[in-house]
Amino acid sequence: MRTLELDPDTGDLAVANGRLQVIEGVAAITQGLQMRLRLWQGEWFADTDVGIPYLGILGQKGSQAFAEATFRRAITTGNGIASLDSFSFSVNARRHASVSFRARAATGEPIAVTDFVVGG
Repeated sequence: MRTLELDPDTGDLAVANGRLQVIEGVAAITQGLQMRLRLWQGEWFADTDVGIPYLGILGQKGSQAFAEATFRRAITTGNGIASLDSFSFSVNARRHASVSFRARAATGEPIAVTDFVVGG
């Protein structure tokens, strides 16, 4: 998998020396997963069903199991993901979710994401 690199701080296209940057492999898969987890359901005009239903899960009592299942599904169905090896999820008092996971790419390479804050 090969894609345009995004600046991790701004979300803008990464540019160096006036040229767009390209990433591939595990870096591209990880970036795709992070984009997938950041997308709120209804945010993308072309398909309002795509994304995480944050309004229905963050801050709602009894919704943690639904939220965990939603994040697990978003990760395991991501492009280039073969398996989800470990997963942890928590929601803080400010209604931000933190997700950490280890997955395996279809190429066999490990992917690790730690304390990725979503929903904020």
